[in-house]
Amino acid sequence: MSGTINIEQAVLDNLRTLPNEKQQEVLDFVEFLVQKSGKPRQGSSEASDQQKARETGNIRSHDAFLKGYAPEDEGLYDDYPTG
Repeated sequence: MSGTINIEQAVLDNLRTLPNEKQQEVLDFVEFLVQKSGKPRQGSSEASDQQKARETGNIRSHDAFLKGYAPEDEGLYDDYPTG
């Protein structure tokens, strides 16, 4: 267990010296490795995904969503097969 902690600490120490852009690359690579290994994540990456979206400008505001909502589209996909 102490080997794991030492590796984690070494990664964190080195990560903190990198600019934000490079830290994002590290995060992307680690998430790729986790996905590739097939192991479930210990925590949700939803917050990380939301942060990434904010940084890249790929997140719409709630108001923009509501303005783009068309009531006539309600139920449009109700018959779409799930599962």
